[in-house]
Amino acid sequence: MDFACPGRKLAIELDGSQHMERQEADSLRTGELARHGYRVLRFWNSDAIENLAGVMETIQQELEKLTSDSPSPPFRAEREG
Repeated sequence: MDFACPGRKLAIELDGSQHMERQEADSLRTGELARHGYRVLRFWNSDAIENLAGVMETIQQELEKLTSDSPSPPFRAEREG
């Protein structure tokens, strides 16, 4: 995984074009992470570059869902403007 928040069991994968040919391997890895209690979010590299605010918003929303059972504050992305 590219990034992880072990305390919230969230894994983030940034995928390039090579992942078009590795979908089965990615699916197996996602399943393995899920067996360990992780929720996996996948984003294309181009989304992270061209729409970072949208990617961060998606991650924030997921963390807020995952923190509903936790007393720790959710992740907050910096916003422009």
